Amino acid sequence: METLKYLLLFFYYCFLELIFLFVPKSWLLKNIEEEIVLITGAGRGLGKALAVKFSGLVKHVILWDIDESALKETAKLVKQRGGNATYYVVDVSNRRMVCETKNKVQSEVGTVSILVNSASISKGKYFQNLNDEDIAKTFEVNTYSMFWMHKAFLPEMMKENKGHCLLIGDASTFTSGGYNSDFMASKAAVAGFFESLVLELRDANYNGVHFTIACPFFKANKDSKKKKNGNKEKLYSVAEQIIDEMRQNREIVILPKSLYIYNTLTTMLPMKACYLFIILCCFPRSLLYKDIRKDRVLITGAGNGLGKSIALEMSKHVSQLILWDIDIEAVKETARLVKNDGGQCYYYEVDVSNIDNVFETAQKVKQEVGKVDILVNNAGVVCGKRLLDLSESEIKNTFNVNTFAHYWLYKAFLPEMIAENYGHIVTVTSVVSYLSGYQVSDYVSSKSASTALFEALSIELKQDGYSGINLTLVCPYWMNTRMFKGAESEFLNAVEPEYVAREIIKGIRSNQEIVFIPRVFKFLLSISSLMPLSSRYALFVALGYDSFMNSFQNRSS
Repeated sequence: METLKYLLLFFYYCFLELIFLFVPKSWLLKNIEEEIVLITGAGRGLGKALAVKFSGLVKHVILWDIDESALKETAKLVKQRGGNATYYVVDVSNRRMVCETKNKVQSEVGTVSILVNSASISKGKYFQNLNDEDIAKTFEVNTYSMFWMHKAFLPEMMKENKGHCLLIGDASTFTSGGYNSDFMASKAAVAGFFESLVLELRDANYNGVHFTIACPFFKANKDSKKKKNGNKEKLYSVAEQIIDEMRQNREIVILPKSLYIYNTLTTMLPMKACYLFIILCCFPRSLLYKDIRKDRVLITGAGNGLGKSIALEMSKHVSQLILWDIDIEAVKETARLVKNDGGQCYYYEVDVSNIDNVFETAQKVKQEVGKVDILVNNAGVVCGKRLLDLSESEIKNTFNVNTFAHYWLYKAFLPEMIAENYGHIVTVTSVVSYLSGYQVSDYVSSKSASTALFEALSIELKQDGYSGINLTLVCPYWMNTRMFKGAESEFLNAVEPEYVAREIIKGIRSNQEIVFIPRVFKFLLSISSLMPLSSRYALFVALGYDSFMNSFQNRSS
């Protein structure tokens, strides 16, 4: 009966979405005259435009930015339009400062009922030109701040079961590109965080707390030189559209709206041209397999779970394996099993979240073994907690392993591949990169970021003419490993890591760009991209997708 209930809800939400197409917009706009709105990044760009457009619509506008002189100018504009404004100098990447200033706001102004997360930075560099500080700072401002802001302000909204959170993402989440990979990855993490948080609060019946993510194609600010609108009027128009959509309780806003179509098409089509897709469909995949017998493969997280299964299966196809894991005893056992099967391998104790450890061990590998031809980024962790139960260290550790480790490994091994225009990079993420998940906001966010990084790097290498370097993105469903021990689902059983490993190797040998395991998720992804988030949630619940982490035993791998 429960499944039937949510299936009916699914069709109900789809029907409502159709009805709303014919209802005058003015009928749908909610009254926000008594609301207190807080806007981060309010000193310049879109944050400033939103502040000006909110003035006159709300009771009070609270402005946050790191630049005091810019804040004063925005506050002046708000007051000139008849609005009330209070400003605070805040570095939103600093969690302690966020919490302290939140308490000031609470005592001096009142409870924030509309939270607008607009603060962001962009270094505007190609991947190969990014330094480590650039990457870290971009994620601290664009992604971590989302966690700190929501952990600070969401509890009051949940207590009253009333409020609205507006997250400013970016259309690059859907379009990708070979430029600004750190910015795109950080914004993809925001999109993943948004969907997971919505599912989490819906499941807890906080239906009075609304969420909107706005993804404009251009945002004019001093840090994003390639994204300037060209004039203030156009930027203010974008801000006005975002506020109108928020007042209609729209959950996902992409501007321009034509990008909705682009997003839907790209989820259904392969990244390569359609004629290649036809060739792949018409010929047996085995005829397209490349020879990797002379290749040297490095696998992270090779001590347990999927990494171990990949190592054992890969040893049948390549000349040498290099196994990395933080658990030296586990990786030593994997190496023993590989050697027992006749494979040749080397193993190293490595913490992939530690940049110095990664670069030092990479240098050892190059000296002791040789150039890496196939890099498999597999190491991952999961906490399995609700947002408000996650600690700062848990959030950062999840990103360090699931996202930043990919940056460090690419930077360590990609230069040699580029020098010879030969190699293969495999990025193991998860289906949650596209379909979100419940009680895994940090995991979804970090995996979405690594997926966006993969796409940006893929396009960058193609633009630079490195056609001999292939990339494969692997998106498996949850697996029967200790990482997800205790997790259960009524819809699909956990997939076995041995099966996933075989599918990954097939994907590598046939140069597939995206591998969904099981393949049914490619279909689900295409369908879900056409749905409003409310319908998607009802479908997920009907399939039991919302409760699979309820019995999770909280072990990382």
